[in-house]
Amino acid sequence: MPLKEIIEQINLNRREGLVVNIIHRNLLKKGYDPEEIQDAFLLLKTGKTSVLEIMPKEASTSQTVPIPPPQDPPLPPQNSPPPFPPSDRFELLPPLPLPPLTSEIPIKQDFVYDIPASNKYFEEMEKKDNSLPFLSLYFYQKILLGRQKVSVFLILVAFSLIYSFKPISSLIQTFYPFINAFKENAKILIDKTYPNELEIKIQNGVLSTNVTEPYYITFSPEYFDSLFPDKKGGSPKSKIRLLAIDTKGRAEKFENYQSLALLTSTSLIYYDNDKITIQPLKNIKQLTINKQIVNSKYDEINSGSRIENFLKIMLFAAPILIFIFFIIGTFIGILFSGYLVYLMIRIKQLKFGFKYILAYTAAVSVIPTISFRLLSLVPWIGQYMQIDIFIKILTLSVAYLGIVKLKEITTHSR
Repeated sequence: MPLKEIIEQINLNRREGLVVNIIHRNLLKKGYDPEEIQDAFLLLKTGKTSVLEIMPKEASTSQTVPIPPPQDPPLPPQNSPPPFPPSDRFELLPPLPLPPLTSEIPIKQDFVYDIPASNKYFEEMEKKDNSLPFLSLYFYQKILLGRQKVSVFLILVAFSLIYSFKPISSLIQTFYPFINAFKENAKILIDKTYPNELEIKIQNGVLSTNVTEPYYITFSPEYFDSLFPDKKGGSPKSKIRLLAIDTKGRAEKFENYQSLALLTSTSLIYYDNDKITIQPLKNIKQLTINKQIVNSKYDEINSGSRIENFLKIMLFAAPILIFIFFIIGTFIGILFSGYLVYLMIRIKQLKFGFKYILAYTAAVSVIPTISFRLLSLVPWIGQYMQIDIFIKILTLSVAYLGIVKLKEITTHSR
């Protein structure tokens, strides 16, 4: 019986503390007839909730059950809670209109959500704004509103070219001459580094030499600087000890030799990540090292100019790797700045899609990046100014000015 079910639902909702208006709405949503809902509330108000009293109207039979006239409900005993809340809580309210049913699913848009910006403002600005792109605050506002398209990818490419130009040009100028003359330079390097008189022999893991020990193989940084014409000195003038040879030496005294490595009669001792490493020579059955053998071994390895060709490939691949590195770094920087701009927009109680916020941030950073990068080419400015910090500050400042102006437009147009 629907009427009885409705009364049970009303009592259940009452115990949950719901008011009449919400109970009425819930019953309508469940599909009960509005007239039966009204009857159920009237019966509850008068206290007539027996089975005979709540029989539906359409359930009439040959035998009718007379309904007694309305009577006042019996008074509850003293000190007992009333069976129902006060009657004024059950004042019937007109049913609330329910939203029309539709099968369409609303599509969430990623652009500005019906921002009440003044169309008149934009129409006037279109007529009188003759400034170049990226030089007008109005241009940036159109990007944020989705009225102006810019390519974030092209901006990233342009920034990466600006950032990578100096390191790539420096790399090519420094290493290209060296690689072209690598064969001759390698021969000279071997001649100046490996002593003519030194011969090292290893027999069954035991080392011996033909020189007075301890013996040091040294290297002059000044000669290394001469291999790179564009390198501006600065290297220490004292020679570097590459290898110390002492057949009576011990690993615990390695630091006393002040050398990068130490050859003893049975082991090679060297630094590996600031740790002393000992490599035994016991696996070497027979080996002889002198200048003639070193030169012949180099000729064997570099046959067909393999080393030069490999270095040239690496030299031409390095700019591509540097460029990709700067693209990734620049994108991360714009993404971080875009998040800060997003926070500014939320503080100003505006709402835009993040795609447009990212494009807005990238566009705003174009002029500061180009300006300060050109200034960095000036030696004094580029050496002492924190260029990247100034770019970030100016970018966020311009972005904030555009957001404030857009907030004023939306406020006046409401």
